[in-house]
Amino acid sequence: MRDELLDEVRAEIEALRAENRRLRRGGQAALLALAAAVGVGATVGSEPGTVEAREVVLVDPEGEPCARWFEQNGDVLLELGRGRDGPPPIQLWADDSGSATLSLAAGDGVARVAALADGTAALALNHGKELGGVSAIASSAGDASLSVQAPGGVPAAGLRAGGRSPAGLLLVDREARERVHVQLAEGDEPLIDCVDAQGRQLFAAP
Repeated sequence: MRDELLDEVRAEIEALRAENRRLRRGGQAALLALAAAVGVGATVGSEPGTVEAREVVLVDPEGEPCARWFEQNGDVLLELGRGRDGPPPIQLWADDSGSATLSLAAGDGVARVAALADGTAALALNHGKELGGVSAIASSAGDASLSVQAPGGVPAAGLRAGGRSPAGLLLVDREARERVHVQLAEGDEPLIDCVDAQGRQLFAAP
């Protein structure tokens, strides 16, 4: 009875060892298959568990590409999902200068966030689209601006502040005519200027 039990244990251990060898072979085969699938010089890296490649493509159960990670002229791009009539819903781009951009798109809705190598940060929501939009920029020089567009991308309102220019507010009508200016002049004195559609002054202070 004892010998039979030992035989069963030995058999189980050998089965586990065989399974372990099979998994290792399978893992290596998977790495090689991945390298063959992505192509463009893909190799098993010198470090354990790494794969070196110029492009990686993820496919769905039907074999259709649904994600892509690749290098292009020194830049690194990641694309996730499939757009119905346009770019992929999610795009991440890191260029060789150190700047990075994230883009989200679904239907007519678009949102982009960028961080530039010089320290400037920018945000755009539906910028220039039929839905209207919002744009914000904070420059490396310390200036900041915010603009709102009416449907069709027509400017509607703008706000700025920073060390190189006085803080100010601008309102624009539907025909893209500047109608109201509000800003702080030297000594933080407020200036207000309102004009009609023909540019005639309606109100000014002081």
